[in-house]
Amino acid sequence: MQYSYSPIPRAEDDGEPKTGHYTQLIWARTQKIGCAIAANCLKNGVHYDMMLLCNYSPTIGCRQFTRDNM
Repeated sequence: MQYSYSPIPRAEDDGEPKTGHYTQLIWARTQKIGCAIAANCLKNGVHYDMMLLCNYSPTIGCRQFTRDNM
């Protein structure tokens, strides 16, 4: 898989994850990515016309993420 990326702008610390998917995409050990699109959905009281949902395998944690794994 080819993925072109640019630097991530500084994220606000509001408790919401900002870089999880990006980190998982560039992690060298990611072997599988499964994505789906949900149309006209409601999440936490907010309506979305379209939402892209992805799962990765294996998943990573902060301790596993090092420069050698990118």
